[in-house]
Amino acid sequence: MCVIKVKNASYDRYEELIMRREELKKECLFWSNEYTRVFGELVVAVFKEKLLCAKKKKAIEYCQASLNKVQRIDAETVQDFVNAETRKLQDNLKELKSKYEKSQNRKSMTGADSAKLKKLFYKIAKLIHPDINPEVKHSEELQNLWNLAALNYQQGKLKELEEIELLVGKALKKLDGDVIEVSIPDIDARIEALESEITEILTTNPYMYRILLSDPDLVEQKKEQMRQELKSYKDHGIQLDKILMDYLPGGELIRWSTT
Repeated sequence: MCVIKVKNASYDRYEELIMRREELKKECLFWSNEYTRVFGELVVAVFKEKLLCAKKKKAIEYCQASLNKVQRIDAETVQDFVNAETRKLQDNLKELKSKYEKSQNRKSMTGADSAKLKKLFYKIAKLIHPDINPEVKHSEELQNLWNLAALNYQQGKLKELEEIELLVGKALKKLDGDVIEVSIPDIDARIEALESEITEILTTNPYMYRILLSDPDLVEQKKEQMRQELKSYKDHGIQLDKILMDYLPGGELIRWSTT
């Protein structure tokens, strides 16, 4: 195993802040997933109605443009145009649905496994975190291992992290006997930047979701707001349907789809 020799007096504080930031990133992912688990069904429903309104607005836009050009309007042509124009929104809806479904199937870790995960990650991070050990930036293998380690830590995958630890050990054996002298340039400025970044994380979403999700009354208030938003989109959709009917000949209907 290689030996890391630190030359900066402020290094301990620097390392502490890096570890704190990584832990907060993991917590942010947890609260983001919790938000999706609790509100995801309504988020998807609201976005679905928003998408339908967007489709209907595009249909009206197309119909008006066709009238201006004295072109025939038929439901099939309108629908093809609308689907092409709203494809990105449709993909976003699929993504929201997938995220919500995953949140419902996610299993929580035991306290013991969570503690083990954190200890293991910290062990790996102190060896190959690019900000702690700049030498990692010269090794594509170690960079890839670090990215995998950070990802699996945030997602709470203990088994995968244990496997990565073994791979890290093998990679570092290639440096066996070497002494890596680590000197972080502008370390005080980096410490200040890390402190600012941590403050930003602590005072914004998704970390701040914890306040909302920890209060049942606030959760219910949020759900009621989303229900009202859902209703407003549905009402707006009905108004758009009435406008669209005037454009389509012979009472043709457009079958709207968001699947």
